[in-house]
Amino acid sequence: MLAFVTVVAVMVNQRDVGIARDEVPVSADNLRFFAGAARTLEGRAAGEYMRGYTSMIRREPVGIVGQISPWNYPFTLALCDGLPALLAGNAVVIKPDSQTVLTALLGAELLEQAGFPRELWQVVAGPGREIGTPLIQGVDYMCFTGSTATGKLIAQQCAERVIGCSLELGGKNPILILRDVFDGFSRFDELERNLGISPSMRGCGQSVPQSTRSGNASTRRRANGTTSR
Repeated sequence: MLAFVTVVAVMVNQRDVGIARDEVPVSADNLRFFAGAARTLEGRAAGEYMRGYTSMIRREPVGIVGQISPWNYPFTLALCDGLPALLAGNAVVIKPDSQTVLTALLGAELLEQAGFPRELWQVVAGPGREIGTPLIQGVDYMCFTGSTATGKLIAQQCAERVIGCSLELGGKNPILILRDVFDGFSRFDELERNLGISPSMRGCGQSVPQSTRSGNASTRRRANGTTSR
């Protein structure tokens, strides 16, 4: 299965082989964690505010959770963002990026093979401009990973319907390189791995954990000026 998912990610989504190979074990590790966390859901007594009455916290599914996933980690994000909602008793409708539909369909097939009812995990395909709004109009909660501009539009539409949403939006991950950077490192490749310079170049800087900006603070004055802003 690892080889098959890797081939799909590389051939269909044009992914780097190393990154594509990592998606399966990373996804499995995340799903094991969520499966364990789902077993600890419980209702607790919140207190007795009136004599003879005890308030309780009861967790209930919201209903249908909509999800729009990005292209950069198509297998991991398609599964790991939606499965916690499924484990909490909700149904999930996912719209993957138009470039990564086959990976999302593969994830849905694996869930069905694992015993999940097909009706609880649906994949819809198409351009976000056409499908995004109808999806938001038909769900009870929205999960989105993507650009800040699109996230703002989704937040506005969710607010109009008074439903919740979770948004993981674009940003910058700077690296500050100081003069003593080589202390403790005997080789540049070792330094490169520890600083994450090599990962920052993957996906042209468009993958979530990658750093998108690096700079050299060669003097203490520059370093202080950089870190104080």
